[in-house]
Amino acid sequence: MNRLVCYSLALSEAEPRPDLVRQLEWSVRSLRTYNTTVPIVVFTYGSIPREVSRTLEPFRVFIKHQGSYSSRLAQLAPAGWQTLSQYPVLHKFLNLNEIASYRPGQVLCLDCDTLFFSDVDALFSSCRDADCYAREEPTCARSHYGYDQNYVDEEALAAISRQEAIDFVAPFNVGVVLLNNGLVERLASAQQLFVDYAWRFALWMAMNPVEGVAAAYGEGFGISYLRDYFDRLVGRADRGRELAYPSSNRWILEQVALWMTLGKLGSVSYRDFSPADVLQNGEILSRKRTECDWVLCHYFSQNMGRLEEWLRGSQAENETPAEEREAVAT
Repeated sequence: MNRLVCYSLALSEAEPRPDLVRQLEWSVRSLRTYNTTVPIVVFTYGSIPREVSRTLEPFRVFIKHQGSYSSRLAQLAPAGWQTLSQYPVLHKFLNLNEIASYRPGQVLCLDCDTLFFSDVDALFSSCRDADCYAREEPTCARSHYGYDQNYVDEEALAAISRQEAIDFVAPFNVGVVLLNNGLVERLASAQQLFVDYAWRFALWMAMNPVEGVAAAYGEGFGISYLRDYFDRLVGRADRGRELAYPSSNRWILEQVALWMTLGKLGSVSYRDFSPADVLQNGEILSRKRTECDWVLCHYFSQNMGRLEEWLRGSQAENETPAEEREAVAT
């Protein structure tokens, strides 16, 4: 298998998240509008409604159920799984062994909140040289929004990298990530390391309640629970292993853990996707559908309503293929 597109979805009976299911269908439908052959795998955790399979069936999607999210984390982090299983998106990087088993040459890992406007093969073809491609994290030092050191402190990230004796990896957003040159196999061998970095950051968060700028983002998933039961959950082996978290936003834990893991692997070449090919956040809202020359947009879930309005606009109605209008309408 030369090229592979992957999604990951975790749901529970307590929180079924129909919005995520809708985003996933919308994304897959748009991808298939322009490409009918690339293999697509959706990894699922937890209680997945039957209608998910029925909804995706027309689009020739392989659905691979991974069982319980907490059980998978318990295998990788016996001490930290009770805390980390409350963080909802680590599962995106727990599928790497299964992905590697397909022996793909290139792997495009997508969040559900992505939408295609052209053939994904164009992205695969133009982004083959570096090991890893993604868009820069908004408000990092490379961002056109300007650098917000409170959001991601790259000096602190570099200091942690030196402390760990690993390469510094420039912050990037994990909503759309392309892995080349055997990097998926290397990451598959480091899944436990990825989870361990998440655990070590969680330890620091529990020891350092949010304050100042960070208070606007909140504590992060599972951190209050860890703080309340710290003595019971944190054994002697983990005391002193905490890592200072280099962002005010404790909700991007999986991103920071992945940057650190790639730094530990070493010799990983990275390039930013061109914003001409991959749009992110609200960038699409300033564009015209009639001028569309990009491949996809990672619109961030909070912008879903605004993107729907953009697609429903008069210009979009005249230019958007029927398949995309149907996806929005349903």
